[in-house]
Amino acid sequence: MKELKKRLRQRFERALSSYDQAALIQAEMAERLVAAIRDLGRPFQRVFEIGSGTGLLTKPAYQALKPEFYLASDLVPHCAQYLNGHPRLYFVAGDGEAPSWIKGKFDLIISNATFQWFLDLEKAFERLSRLLEPKGVLAFTTFGPMTMQEVLSAAGGRSTHLLGPEKIKEIGQKLYRPLLEEVWPSFLYFQSPKEVLRHIRATGAMGFLPASWSLKALKEWQRRYEEFRTPKGLRLTYQSMLFVWERR
Repeated sequence: MKELKKRLRQRFERALSSYDQAALIQAEMAERLVAAIRDLGRPFQRVFEIGSGTGLLTKPAYQALKPEFYLASDLVPHCAQYLNGHPRLYFVAGDGEAPSWIKGKFDLIISNATFQWFLDLEKAFERLSRLLEPKGVLAFTTFGPMTMQEVLSAAGGRSTHLLGPEKIKEIGQKLYRPLLEEVWPSFLYFQSPKEVLRHIRATGAMGFLPASWSLKALKEWQRRYEEFRTPKGLRLTYQSMLFVWERR
């Protein structure tokens, strides 16, 4: 587990400088998440964010909610540099999947495009519920199993760790009451398989994929990816999911 998280941290750390330009889908998800939280019409005075990254969610959420206390966290310590200059906004480098380092409770826990990297989502939901006040809200976006299906298919396999919306709802239903749940597909298009890989690396989303491929394997992957060429270019699919839950 530690080795997997270490690999994630290293890949996202390398992608920090290119993330905002490349993370088009993640930016859309953050925008929709902030709108969903704002539409609840509730005051949230204590907010905990998991996976703040470069602040795609942090900055608009902080501005929209104006909480008394906002704690942002990320595996990558260098993410702190993107959140300077905001009073009442604090950053801690830590693993949001196992937040034993957190003290106190929150009205709202939020996360954008991070929960897909959790190794045990059920345990994470349990831990996070203990950090929420009664009727507190857990609001998050994540990616479903259709995400980057072309990349995995061309590599000869399919995603084994991304959960679908029904499974996520099943895991969370004992602890949380659904307020809003949405699922939608998004597509990006590229001119070559190499551009696809550059895009994925630029967002740090190589995730749990192999750290390196042989030249033969890479060429075979590029050849197979051409099967997904459309008039717009080579398709890359994202399955975005949004959940807003209230602690039971």
